[in-house]
Amino acid sequence: MAMPHLKIGLTIIILFGLLVLYSNNIWLFVGIFAALIVHEISHILTSRLLGYQVSQLKLTIFGGCLTIDPLFEANPNAEILIAAAGPAINFLMALGVWYLQLLGIRNEYLGYWQQLNLSIGLVNLLPTYPLDGGRILHAWLAMTSGLKTAARVVRMVALGVALFFLISGCIQVILKTGGLMFIIIGSFILGQVWYGKAPEMNFLWQVRRHKQKILKQKGFLTSRMVMVESRTPLRLPLQYYGTNEYLLFLVDDGLKNLRLISEEQAWNILFQEGYQATFKEIAKD
Repeated sequence: MAMPHLKIGLTIIILFGLLVLYSNNIWLFVGIFAALIVHEISHILTSRLLGYQVSQLKLTIFGGCLTIDPLFEANPNAEILIAAAGPAINFLMALGVWYLQLLGIRNEYLGYWQQLNLSIGLVNLLPTYPLDGGRILHAWLAMTSGLKTAARVVRMVALGVALFFLISGCIQVILKTGGLMFIIIGSFILGQVWYGKAPEMNFLWQVRRHKQKILKQKGFLTSRMVMVESRTPLRLPLQYYGTNEYLLFLVDDGLKNLRLISEEQAWNILFQEGYQATFKEIAKD
């Protein structure tokens, strides 16, 4: 598999340089980026183990952002594993430092490394999309309530968390006890709530963009007819055939009746009914 394309924004380079000049401690910020890279590599390796291609890793002032095959968002189990892999490796790194300390190996840099990994792991577990905690919450809700409901609930939770950080930060500023970092985190989460795409819409947008790209390159999009039993889970053929073709499903209800189902109908039911939805939900309409 090809390595993902690495993209580093100009903003993060400028901010990194300013922070190094201000603090006069380049090793602290080298440690921050090293911990972030380890975090993102864990996501990449887990994605590949589960069969999902990662095309780009973008580093921003708020951390890393991966562009993964959008089909993984329709698979809650994969989304949970991929999302949890990042914080897990950070906590494992912190645990490794703790073990070295038990052996009597202690120094300032190991202490920094432990604190950085703990901080990155904990921040990423906040239940707000697109942080790992938000993806885990989204996947768990998708299993029981469907992708559409999951996206709506995650958005509401993210708004609550953003308001908490903003209000707490403002109170700390008024009391002159800090609060700048709380305001930055709250502003970032609030920006994602209002301007970022929700998991469901982000997924559909990526699939549509991918198919439009193929259509523009070739001038046509190949269609595929797939015959399925009504008891077949919707996710299986959608995941198996990917996003390079337009799918049409011929559903056998077991009573010698056949019904033609479009790809859009299949996705809509999957979003509404959840990960366990089958073609039976469409055929009975």
